[in-house]
Amino acid sequence: MDRYFTKTFKPTARLIEQNRPFFDSLSGVEEVLLLGHSLQAVDHPYYRRLLAIPGMASARWWIACIEDEDWETKASRLQELGVQSRNIVTCPWTDL
Repeated sequence: MDRYFTKTFKPTARLIEQNRPFFDSLSGVEEVLLLGHSLQAVDHPYYRRLLAIPGMASARWWIACIEDEDWETKASRLQELGVQSRNIVTCPWTDL
C-alpha cells in the first residue's frame, strides 16, 4: 500500500513552484475555459495559484460540460475558490 501511495503521490506544491514562469505569464488572461474538469479538492491548490494572479478572478470562467453534468456544483466550487458568480458561464460541451 505504501508503494502505491508513493508512486501516485502528486507533489502539488513542487509542481506549482516548478511551473512558476507559466503561472506568472497568465496575468493578461481574460477568459478561462474548463473542459470537463471536475474541480475536485485535489486540484484546488492549482486554482488558488491561478486566482492569485492579478485579474484572474475577474476573468470570464467558462464551464463546459456534458449536458447531464451538474453545472451548479461546479459553479459553486469556483465561487468557493474566489471566482464571482457574475464571471461564471456554463455551457454544454456541444455548444463550443
